[in-house]
Amino acid sequence: MDILLVLFGCLSLLVVHGLAQSGFISIDCGLAPGSDYTDDKTQISYTSDAEFIDTGKNCNVSGNDLSKQLMNVRSFSEGVRNCYTLKPEKGKDNNYLIRAIFMYGNYDSKNQPPVFKLYLGVDEWETVNLNFSNSNQIITKEIIHVPRTDYIDVCLVNNGSGTPFISALELRQLDNSIYNKTEPGSLLLFTRLDFGAGQGSQVRYKNDVFDRIWNSFWATPWESISAAFDSYTYSITPFKLPEIVMTTAVTPKNGSQPLRFYWDLDDPSLKYYLYMHFSEVEELQSNQFREFTIRLNNDSWLPTPVTPIRFNSITIRSLYSVSGKTMNFSLEKTDESTLPPIINALEIYMIKGLSQSTTDPDDGIFFYLMQWYYDQGTKYPKYHPPPIG
Repeated sequence: MDILLVLFGCLSLLVVHGLAQSGFISIDCGLAPGSDYTDDKTQISYTSDAEFIDTGKNCNVSGNDLSKQLMNVRSFSEGVRNCYTLKPEKGKDNNYLIRAIFMYGNYDSKNQPPVFKLYLGVDEWETVNLNFSNSNQIITKEIIHVPRTDYIDVCLVNNGSGTPFISALELRQLDNSIYNKTEPGSLLLFTRLDFGAGQGSQVRYKNDVFDRIWNSFWATPWESISAAFDSYTYSITPFKLPEIVMTTAVTPKNGSQPLRFYWDLDDPSLKYYLYMHFSEVEELQSNQFREFTIRLNNDSWLPTPVTPIRFNSITIRSLYSVSGKTMNFSLEKTDESTLPPIINALEIYMIKGLSQSTTDPDDGIFFYLMQWYYDQGTKYPKYHPPPIG
């Protein structure tokens, strides 16, 4: 039986952009011991990795227009397994986003980018496979993880295909009420999209208080629309969605057509969790109404239609994982709707079984999370762009 759970909330208005970086660990790997700095672009405070690991050596990277975190690496030519130990302030049983960043930059003058394994504790996280034709390729690996211990070991493992290295390592504490799932495992980022934003733009901290990185996406069949207002109310929901992300959206140019996008998946046995974020960005007239259904692979993905709300965000997620050869989405206006469907943002994660992971069970088939906050007068991985249907 389908169960629809709707949560409403009302909180006093908070200005979140000025909050300190509580719950952040930001490590510039290879930075000289005792050094620290604040990044000019993001205003994130980074520190040397010397306090987190006692193996490896610091190496410089040559290049122009590099962010400071990419100007050096820590390289591990000795030992099969070398580990960073992170000790988040809140300790075990909390929700953390962990991000590892790699840019080879031919730091060793060998022109041979390595292939190596990234581990979270005793469990394999992902393979780091850099592009031989582009030494300045940046690879980001991101996972949402709930540790069973007060420390988290992030390890680089030599598998005989070159010397492991790392450019930066970041940890961000998340709200424990978000990114929950009904299956054991952690969540590997597949894609995180900001629909309707300017081409090539990227959103992260300070716009996103959790420092999630949002990549813009737009396609020819779509029209970009944006809100003619500012509102901080998006950022006080548990997902704390960035205002700059939620005030842009896309809609089909042909208003009578569905809004379609899809991914072809390499391995149909892999399981994914989906998080769609919606907010009305237009001021509707009394005779206008926007409502639409969501279909996944030609099946209804949600038991009730979606009606985006102005000044507020709605997050819809799959309670159970999705798998198959493709993920084909179609957002279709209902008969009662006078306006076409929209979408503001989308996150897709792949479930990764880890021995330290925890799970948060729920009941039902779908979870419809609506965070409703009233306006109170207040006036930037790995990126997988979807093909368009």
